[in-house]
Amino acid sequence: MDGDSLGMNGKPMDDTAEKEGPLPELDSPAAPIAKEEKVKVLLVDDLPHKLTALSSIIENDSLTLVTATSGFDALRHLLRDDFAVILLDVQMPGLDGFETAALIRQRKRSEHTPIIFITANLPNDGNLSKGYQLGAVDYIYAPVVPEILKAKVAVFVELFRINRKVRQQTRALRTYTLDLELVNRQLEHRTRELQSSKESFRNIVEKNQEGIAVVDAGGTIRFANPAFVHMLGDPSGGAMGRPFPFPMEVGVIQEIDHLGLDDKTLPIEVSLAETQWEGGTAYLASVRDISQRRGAENALKDSEEKLRQAQKLESIGRLAGGVAHDFNNLLTAINGYTDMVLASMEDENPLKGYLHEVRRSGERAAELTHQLLAYSRKQVLVPKLLNLNIVVDNMTNMLRRLIGDNIELLAVPDTNLGLVKADPGQLEQVIMNLVVNAKDAMPDGGRISVETGMEVLDIDSLALHPIDKEISINPGTYVVLTVSDTGTGMDEETRGRIFEPFFTTKEVGRGTGLGLSMVYGFVKQSGGNITVASIPNQGTTFRIYLPMAIGSTAWKPNDGERNPKGAEGFENILLVEDETTVRKFLLSVLQHVGYNVIEASDGKQAMEIAEAREGTIHLLLTDVMMANMGGRELASKLSECRPEMKVLFMSGYTEDCYPKGWEARNGVEFLQKPFSPGVLAQKVRAVLDSARAVA
Repeated sequence: MDGDSLGMNGKPMDDTAEKEGPLPELDSPAAPIAKEEKVKVLLVDDLPHKLTALSSIIENDSLTLVTATSGFDALRHLLRDDFAVILLDVQMPGLDGFETAALIRQRKRSEHTPIIFITANLPNDGNLSKGYQLGAVDYIYAPVVPEILKAKVAVFVELFRINRKVRQQTRALRTYTLDLELVNRQLEHRTRELQSSKESFRNIVEKNQEGIAVVDAGGTIRFANPAFVHMLGDPSGGAMGRPFPFPMEVGVIQEIDHLGLDDKTLPIEVSLAETQWEGGTAYLASVRDISQRRGAENALKDSEEKLRQAQKLESIGRLAGGVAHDFNNLLTAINGYTDMVLASMEDENPLKGYLHEVRRSGERAAELTHQLLAYSRKQVLVPKLLNLNIVVDNMTNMLRRLIGDNIELLAVPDTNLGLVKADPGQLEQVIMNLVVNAKDAMPDGGRISVETGMEVLDIDSLALHPIDKEISINPGTYVVLTVSDTGTGMDEETRGRIFEPFFTTKEVGRGTGLGLSMVYGFVKQSGGNITVASIPNQGTTFRIYLPMAIGSTAWKPNDGERNPKGAEGFENILLVEDETTVRKFLLSVLQHVGYNVIEASDGKQAMEIAEAREGTIHLLLTDVMMANMGGRELASKLSECRPEMKVLFMSGYTEDCYPKGWEARNGVEFLQKPFSPGVLAQKVRAVLDSARAVA
């Protein structure tokens, strides 16, 4: 047997040993094999009297003898146990000794188990050669000499014990608790079989991904495995004899960004333990590459930062919604009364100019509130089937006046564009915000392109993976709105923050930082996605993906929505609003255009009025959020006793403003505060006309 490659029982030494207890001293009598761990010997013979005779010779207290009466029986035992040696009769019926040995050798687990053939006949040279080729280590001829049989079995039993002890020590060496000097001194006193254990340990160290080195007391490297050399970044591959390049701090785990000899920086973890090497004090160094751990830690920090940012944004969104509710009520009265005063003034009145400025300030305030709602995704969208080309074309002249003469505006429509379902007013605001941002990025002039197109997104499309994990869009056909410019562009850090509320790169007083937040809120609420590509000093491109909708009739701008003429009426309207100023304003507008208005300050009072009134109530105009009883509950209760009554909700801030199931019912509409007298009159008239058409 080759002792350098095979263990004591002929098995190859391997690195798959399991971790067990600490390594016992190789020369210590205090580490015997446990009594219960008896070595097993397999005796195979088809003749019972021979089995009995041979068993009486072999059996003793130090081993367990297992007998088998056939080759098949022996193979079954080999499936369950490992044996120090197999005593195998050559001549057996069914499966003879040679055939049994061949099958034993085919199994990985038993391919190196020693086999001694027992035969009554002197084999010829051919059989001898065949037996040795099958892995036989010896022949025993009948009649058997008991002393020889016992001696040979004892040798292989002892070799099996020693080999098992070696494997146990090899497993323990994985803990690296013993220094290399101790292992070397112990291995010097071992036999050839124990030398193979040292080689196995060396293979473990050299193939380990963790750098291991021995450093003497003077700081010179005396031993280093390949992983340690690799971490040094030494192209020449040598380390022995060089100074140890890390601080010599025993018992301390150090994290170091090491600059290797190849000029590459590697984050590592270094620890040293005192040991002995060649009779002197030395240090066992363990060096571990922590690149993956450092990356995981950084990823965790990024996740925590994103979580804190999300929580902060959610708080801002709640605050925005609450502010918008009260602010929109105030703006409804301020802007509404201003419109009424302006309508009653002569053009020559010197105060009219001041009121126009008040009205414009009110509109800007309403726009800011609208952006807050859009950011927090609390605004109520009124989606319509529309063609993006119509929206862009309707805005082109206004956008050209907005950007000035030094910037070229290029509209590139797709003539085969599909329809989308979106709120046209919100979409116009999105386009305006993107164009204004592009204008601000080109102080010296340039070109802005507004393009429309179609794109089919599959599972691998980058546009199918939003930056916000709350967005979930599916593969399919999307209508794409692209706004690009030739401006200053953005770096990666800025690009990662542009959708944050109140984040702006503009000077103080020139921007609120809500424009792109509003864009992002609209896109998310509309079931789409937005991507940004930007190169510093070359420009920026925003691409908005909206799901293509099924339909044939596209929305067109209606001038009547802005024109209050022709909105007069005579019907009975139950007006419910808890803000006194707003209620008085609405009362004035509706009475001015001819309606008979019954007012109530909350839902409870409105119920009492409705129950006491015998005549028809044609329309319920109610705020959504009120004390005592909100508009949704009021509408639900009144609809039971007045099914012919139409409902028009209004609110400055609302989520789920419709009662469940009402959004599909005829005549239920919503009006977002603030609104002008003309818009109110037109909306009321439209709802009532809808009621007559149904009737």
